[in-house]
Amino acid sequence: MDTCELAKKKYGYKFGNAISSHIIGKYPHEQPDDPSGLCFDVHPDNHQDILQLDKIGN
Repeated sequence: MDTCELAKKKYGYKFGNAISSHIIGKYPHEQPDDPSGLCFDVHPDNHQDILQLDKIGN
């Protein structure tokens, strides 16, 4: 079951868009060191804890 189907079944969400995410970070324009990285995205393939400290300890 993909993420959209899970959200629909479990929470009653309706499909909104094929591409969507939310950027996590101090600045919304902040980019990861790896341009293809998902470290600032809420995404099923991003397994990083969103509460972890950044590389300078913030």
